[in-house]
Amino acid sequence: MTYRNNRRYTEVLGKTVTYNEEKVAIRKAAIDQFATERFGSKAARETQRFTSIPEEKNLDTSTISDIYEEKGVPLQ
Repeated sequence: MTYRNNRRYTEVLGKTVTYNEEKVAIRKAAIDQFATERFGSKAARETQRFTSIPEEKNLDTSTISDIYEEKGVPLQ
């Protein structure tokens, strides 16, 4: 049974896309835009060794899902 499941995983599930690529691209762009507005450019964020985020810039628990809903690609 394990052999059958492993083979099915590698031959079927491993080769099929299980997500909507368009939604992923929209979500990725929305998060990149949000992070740039809130924390600065991507290059600056990646080159810093230490960052101290003020309390008012911390993320709420629903911030990311709210951004996705604004862009029309809500989480399910």
